[in-house]
Amino acid sequence: MKVFGAAGCVTSNKRLNFGYDPVVGLVLSRLDYSNATLVGLATNLLHCPQSVLNAAARSVAGLRRSDHITDTLASFHWLRVPERIKFKLAVIVYRGIHGTAPRYLSDLLHRVSDITSIRRLRSSINHYSTQICSAP
Repeated sequence: MKVFGAAGCVTSNKRLNFGYDPVVGLVLSRLDYSNATLVGLATNLLHCPQSVLNAAARSVAGLRRSDHITDTLASFHWLRVPERIKFKLAVIVYRGIHGTAPRYLSDLLHRVSDITSIRRLRSSINHYSTQICSAP
């Protein structure tokens, strides 16, 4: 695609913001919606969402189906689906620990050192667990 550059000359650039925003707004939001619930899912079941992510990247970059996608995902700063799931879970835990997550999520996090059924270890002083404790 030919566009005018900053100096007024004609340049070629496949990564334009035309079409990028709808892809990010629709496809990526649907991929990220509740993906923290997919933690521990078998790798072969993550193939379908990964294919959707790859198709979105190819659409934005203007690549053919036979072109390699790994470099394109890296250039867009997009994580692969298993890494997106881990990142989302890490963000939820971080927000829960620091008090910026919703209360119902923060209540599920308990310090490992505060759980009486676990033997005390020096390594558990500042660690958290997502073990759900029943109310007395």
